[in-house]
Amino acid sequence: MKTALVYSLRFEQVNYRVAGIPKAHEKTFRWIWDEPGPGYVSWLRGVDGLFWITGKPGCGKSTLMKYILDEPRTRYFLTRSPASQVPLVAAFFFHDRGTQLQKSHDGLFRTILIQLVQKESQICKAIVSRLRAEGHIPTSETPSDVRWSEDLLKTVFETAIE
Repeated sequence: MKTALVYSLRFEQVNYRVAGIPKAHEKTFRWIWDEPGPGYVSWLRGVDGLFWITGKPGCGKSTLMKYILDEPRTRYFLTRSPASQVPLVAAFFFHDRGTQLQKSHDGLFRTILIQLVQKESQICKAIVSRLRAEGHIPTSETPSDVRWSEDLLKTVFETAIE
């Protein structure tokens, strides 16, 4: 079931953008962990809201985000947050010069859903149940041929994060 759902969400360029982002120089982003500083560690520990990163094109925002995503300290601080739940981390990197799915909400939802389904079997079960309940897949079939619209992707995404 999981394989069929992932297959239906997948698109050829799903990992192109993140694979094309260069690895940060060893000491480039040490400042993100400074306290007091940009507040990233406090945010990881459970401060509500978004941690917003902005900058001009080409200044390294994506490289910083890839660094944060791959850095073990991110998971370390997330597991010590007041919520004390195991963190479920997923990522999408918009690619302005890429294909339509690499620069759209559809691509965002598909990419995040693929990661969530692969990491958590309960999310897969909830999504398939929702798709069946709403008639998007017959009860006897797998979700390999779902026709994904942006509205359906939003609905399924909401199911995944509940």
